[in-house]
Amino acid sequence: MKTLFMLFGFLVLFIAPAVAQDMPKIEVSGGYSLFFYSQATGTYLKMNGWTGSANYIIFKRWLSADADASGNYTNQGVSGKTSAYSLLIGPQFYPFGHRKLTLFGHVLFGAGYYNVSYPAYAGFPTSHYSDVAYSYDAGSGVDLNLSKRWGIRLAQFDFQQTRFRSSSGGQGNFRVSVGLTYRFGKK
Repeated sequence: MKTLFMLFGFLVLFIAPAVAQDMPKIEVSGGYSLFFYSQATGTYLKMNGWTGSANYIIFKRWLSADADASGNYTNQGVSGKTSAYSLLIGPQFYPFGHRKLTLFGHVLFGAGYYNVSYPAYAGFPTSHYSDVAYSYDAGSGVDLNLSKRWGIRLAQFDFQQTRFRSSSGGQGNFRVSVGLTYRFGKK
């Protein structure tokens, strides 16, 4: 956690100011997500799903407020149907402003939801387990801006820490996502 605060401080103090650009103030994005959920056994469960975010530029085109939501799912047959959701908010940084290729990084905080449902099998009844826990996320990505309004999220990489009761010490999860972006609103 101390490292995250040091990273945040570094970004705030040393990012070069972006050149003023005629860009809209609000950006929404959505797309495909591949989530690697850390299990108690030390292995990762691959989950497919969706991700969506909304950003509001708050300072000179290099700082925005970001709200991020995601949902990921997998069906392992008798090992159960698993889903994981997150809802996170926090600052997003654009170290070089908004350009044709726009780099960004963020640190987000919020909650995660985990759910697994096991089918009836070999005389055992169906069972269900779910949990809601604190979560944080640190990540970065790159957008290719096609026009003033539209762009493609080429890649976004996130490390997400959750603390569900099913695992002592929490889970270090990874997410890779791609998608589309749309910008609107007045500067």
